[in-house]
Amino acid sequence: MNLSAAYIQMVKTFSPFLFLILLLVGCKTNPPQQESLPIATEDPMANIEDSEAKELLEKALESMGGLDAWNSIETLSFQKEFTLYKEDGAIEQSTLQGHTYQFIPETFIRIEWSQDDAEQEITYDGAKVKKTINGTPDTRSSPSSIESALFSSTFVASLPYNLLDEGVSLSYLGKDTLDTEQAVEVLQAVYDPNNHANHTTKDIWKLYFDQESYKLVGYMVQHADHYSYVINLNDTTVQGFTFVKDRESYRVDSLGNRLYLRADYSYSNYRLTQE
Repeated sequence: MNLSAAYIQMVKTFSPFLFLILLLVGCKTNPPQQESLPIATEDPMANIEDSEAKELLEKALESMGGLDAWNSIETLSFQKEFTLYKEDGAIEQSTLQGHTYQFIPETFIRIEWSQDDAEQEITYDGAKVKKTINGTPDTRSSPSSIESALFSSTFVASLPYNLLDEGVSLSYLGKDTLDTEQAVEVLQAVYDPNNHANHTTKDIWKLYFDQESYKLVGYMVQHADHYSYVINLNDTTVQGFTFVKDRESYRVDSLGNRLYLRADYSYSNYRLTQE
């Protein structure tokens, strides 16, 4: 699931950071075409029908910083270092990126990195997404792929706050124990493009929350052609918010058995300002 530029701008009027995120799991989606957003209710969880799912999400949001505090963030920046691996363990790509997100008073997003001795940058000014290489517009990449790269990079970082997005079907799956022996409670989120214009792929997420702290510790995603399993190894606390510090992403089978390490990620230098 991902958000178009127009949809992002609509969301901003309600919750500037409800959609924030870094692509950490190789989630492949395309921006939907949607020009409107339902009017927000006083209770952002009013549409969650499963009472146990609602209770778990309320605890998770509170434990990780709080929804009201999250929506008051003006700017957030950090560094993201990641390595992608092929199935045989060979390195496919290693990159260090700088991420900057500004939402108040105006929206501006920048992702910048060096690759092949070239300075690359993707920006979004609240209306248009563009990519440059050494300051020159990138004509090799399609506009849709550039937009998808930017907005898909904002999805995972906003978890679990963006589980309140329109049309997400949430259900409580009970308690479980991960292969790391961590005791968790499981929340399922289903995205259905057949019924919701702001969903682009029929992905099914199983999100794992620690049974004691209620913090998000990982998730498994069923994509159209593969399964991804992500584990948060270390967290950090910045001004009351819990952010991931290190995580790993695995390709797995339908039962969650690890097949190979797809990526590892490290995050640092988190900085934020609030209203």
